[in-house]
Amino acid sequence: MLEYIVTFESKSPDSSDDAVYNFIDVQSFLGSSQVVEVSQDFILNLLRLIKKHNHYSILGNIKSIIAPSGGKILTAGIYALLGRVNIDGQKSTIGVLIKDTTKNIVVLGFYPEALAEFLGGNINKINTLLLSILNSPHDWDFMTLITPL
Repeated sequence: MLEYIVTFESKSPDSSDDAVYNFIDVQSFLGSSQVVEVSQDFILNLLRLIKKHNHYSILGNIKSIIAPSGGKILTAGIYALLGRVNIDGQKSTIGVLIKDTTKNIVVLGFYPEALAEFLGGNINKINTLLLSILNSPHDWDFMTLITPL
């Protein structure tokens, strides 16, 4: 499967302990003709939840992104959502890589690969996951909106 390789800045100045997450490209399991989009309101509503819930937060931490094609891409307008939720009876840390296109929010990828496999090409499952971030904050142990440095 194709993937976006996202590097998050560590607390130390040296990059040897930076965190690297591989987000499975949505196109790998949906096909190149389908795009998963949500409205700009998604980010606005998430920001409201960050103000309201202590376990929702925002952090400037995306250091670099390598596209599925292998080239580095600009991090501007690309965000990661990382959270822990109960999936199929187990607590799982999951991630969603999104891009703000100014018209809407496009989903680029999912972390880990097991989540991508669970979601498969099922748009309803993907939408349910995204809506749960906004509509069911009590189901999440934490949710972090990670922005570029």
